Amino acid sequence: MHSRRQFTHLCASALGTAIAGSSRLSAASNGAIQKAMEAVRAAIPTAQADPERPVYHFHPPAQWNNDPNGTIFYKGWHHLFYQHNPYDSVWGHMHWGHARSRDLVDWEHLPIALAPSIDDGEDHVYSGGAILGPGDKPMLFYTSIGKREPEQWLAMPKDDDLLVWEKYAWNPILRMKQHRHTSVYEWRDPFLFRDGEHTYLVTGGNLNPRGGQASVQIYQASGPELTSWKHEGVLFRHPNKNPWNIECPNFFKLGEKWVLLISPHGPVEYFAGIFDPEQHHFFPETHGVLDPGKSYASNISFDTKGRCILWLWGRTETPAGKGWNNVMVMPRILTLGEDGHLRQNPAPEFEHLRTHERNMPAVSLDNQAKALAAS
Repeated sequence: MHSRRQFTHLCASALGTAIAGSSRLSAASNGAIQKAMEAVRAAIPTAQADPERPVYHFHPPAQWNNDPNGTIFYKGWHHLFYQHNPYDSVWGHMHWGHARSRDLVDWEHLPIALAPSIDDGEDHVYSGGAILGPGDKPMLFYTSIGKREPEQWLAMPKDDDLLVWEKYAWNPILRMKQHRHTSVYEWRDPFLFRDGEHTYLVTGGNLNPRGGQASVQIYQASGPELTSWKHEGVLFRHPNKNPWNIECPNFFKLGEKWVLLISPHGPVEYFAGIFDPEQHHFFPETHGVLDPGKSYASNISFDTKGRCILWLWGRTETPAGKGWNNVMVMPRILTLGEDGHLRQNPAPEFEHLRTHERNMPAVSLDNQAKALAAS
C-alpha cells in the first residue's frame, strides 16, 4: 500500500483535480465536493499521527468510511467507491469517496465522486452499485436519503477518467410508489446485473415494519438507457425469521449457478442456486456464512480475466478523535466449489509484497517471554 506520506500527497492532488473540474459541475455540486475535500485534507495530520492506523488495507486519506460502493473494472482500472463522511471520524453526511488501482494493491485517491444535493432535499448519498450503460460508460446507482421516503438515484461520468460525476437531471429513477401493492421497508442499496439481453436491479429491505420478512426486491430496466424501471416482485425471502432486514444484496452468476450475498445486520451470508428469469425468483440450493468476523456490506466486480472480486467493509471501531475510522478488507477472489459452496482467496497480486522468508527455531511455550532469533 501507499505510505502515509503518499496518502497525503494523493489527497492534495485529488483536491486540486476536483477544483480544476469546476467548469464541468454545477456551482452547488462543485462547492459541496470542494468543501468535503478540504475537510478531509484538514484531518490528514491527525489521522497520520495515530501509529495504530493500518497501512496495509485500503482506507481514505482521513475520516470515516464504510460500505464499498459501485465497484467496477473500467479501462484497466479497478474503481472503488465507498461510503465516506468527510467531516468526521464517525458515521454521518454520507458521500461517495473514490479511488482506483491497476493492481488491487497500490491505490490512487480521486476526488470525492458524489455529495448530497442539499437543495434537492438529499441529506445522504447511501450505498449502491455500478454497471456499464449506453456507450459502455459506467453508471452509478444509489439510494438517496432525505426527509422523505428513500429514492433510487442515478449519476453518470462527465469524463472518461471517471473523475467528475453528474447526477441524472430526472432523478429519481425509482420511487416507493412503483412497488404498487407491495410495501417495502428499509428500502436501499441497489445492485445491478445482466442476464441475457435484460438488465436488472435488486435492492434490500423487508416486507414487515417489525421485521421477520427480510427480502430482496428485483426490478427490470425498460430500455437500454437504464433510466426507467419496473418492479418485478420479490426475488428472495430469507428463510429465517430472525434477520430484521437485508442490506447490500449482490446477485450475480458464478459458473453455472447464481449467487446472492446479503448483509442481514450480522455476518455476511451467501446463497447459491437457480435464477428463474420468467418468475423473477431465486431458488437457493446452498447457504453459508461468507465472513463470520466484523466485515460487512459486500460488493463485487468482474475484471477482464473473468475473476469475481469480493469487496468488504472492515470495521475497526476506532475511538473518536483519531481522524480516521475503518478500512476495506483486502480484495478476495470468489469461486464456487463443486459442492455448491463459495471459496474465497486473497487476490494473488498481493504476493509480490512478500520479501524473504524468516525461519524461527523451535521453542516450547510455557507462559514465559522468549527472545526469538530469526535465521
